[in-house]
Parts: sequence; C-alpha cells; structure tokens
Amino acid sequence: KKARELGMTRDELDEYAYQSYQLANLHKDDHTSRMVSIYLPGANDPTLTYDEGSARALSLAAIKKLSPLPGCEIVTAAHACKYGDAAACVALASADALSTHGLRPLARILAIESWSEDTPDNFIIASNSAIAHALPRARVSLGDVDIFVINETFASSPIYFMKKSGVPRKKVNSWGGAIAFGHPFGATGVALLVMALTMLEKEQKRLAVVAICAAGGESSVCVIERM
Repeated sequence: KKARELGMTRDELDEYAYQSYQLANLHKDDHTSRMVSIYLPGANDPTLTYDEGSARALSLAAIKKLSPLPGCEIVTAAHACKYGDAAACVALASADALSTHGLRPLARILAIESWSEDTPDNFIIASNSAIAHALPRARVSLGDVDIFVINETFASSPIYFMKKSGVPRKKVNSWGGAIAFGHPFGATGVALLVMALTMLEKEQKRLAVVAICAAGGESSVCVIERM
C-alpha cells in the first residue's frame, strides 16, 4: 500500500529488483578484497564464503509472475530483501591512534545522522530526510557524492530516493543490494559500510553515502570520504 501511495508501479519495482540481481551477480567477485577466513570451534565448515544466493539471479519474466506478499498491493518477494542473521564490527580510530599505531585509514567519517518519521510505515522515506540533514553537516552537496549505498529492505526505498533527489541509478546501489544478497540482522550497517569502502577503493571515487532504515520509521546515514 505504501509503495502505491508514493506513486510507484509494479513495473518499476520489478525492473529495479531485476537490476539488483543482475548487478549483484556482476560484482560478486569484487567483494573478495574484504573477505577473511575465520575458525569457529565445532563448526562443520570453518570458512565463511560468498553467499551464492545472488548468483541465482531471477529473470525479469520470473519476477513479473510473482504474486504480491500478504497484505501488500504490488510488493512481491522479489522486491524485498532476503533475511539473514550475522554479527559484524568495524574499527574506528582517532587521528592520534592512527599516528601512534601506524595505521592507514580507509576513509574518514564526515557526518552521521539519524532521522525518525512520524509513523512506522514511513520508514521507506526516512532515508531521504536523514540524507538531507547529513550532507550539510558533512559540508558536501548531493551532486558531490559519487556512490549511494541505500539498504534495499524493499525496492521502494532506493526508488523513492532517486525519484525525490534526482540522483541517477548508476550512483545508487550500483553493485546490487539486499534484494539479491540479503539483509543480515546485526550486521547490515557494517556490511553496507564495507561495501561502500570497497566500491570507493576499486572505482577510485571520493565520497559515499550509506543509508539504512528501520521498521520503526527511522533511518541512519553515514557520509564517508576515501583517504
């Protein structure tokens, strides 16, 4: 219902979902620079590897055949993220710590912003408001940003952002998103941040915006600059 209220069509959602699968599959090997092997005592397979889910890309024809999810008018399973469970962390360091320990930073945080909409069902639009407040604090304009990584809880979130901001598709989730490779609870924020860092490095870009929304109508945004 919310997607339709915001002026989206089933065709728009289908096309975006199809692109997410295609882009995730195209760039699946680009994530390996951030992969590490870990040992889990008692685990049958101690090595974490790339999730092959995104490699099984759905065709546009298959996406168009899906029925809406229960309670939805046009949103189907193909337009929604794949759930998972995980834990993750990143290391933040001050300028003094970098100097003391001889560390090379990947990027610096220019701004962090959180925003809450009036009702939980408006979580789709919360990232727009959070981004609009974060950019001035980072002292950059919308046009300065090279890469936008916006969590694909549903396709409607990045679609709405592009409609309202005018940012082109090539700058938004250009390596695919959670529709294809999942939304691991407990690790999504870190996963998106690491993806943005990897994209900035591999594409030799400078600025990225990472945005994640929450079911309560909230969104958190981080603006980073590659070092």
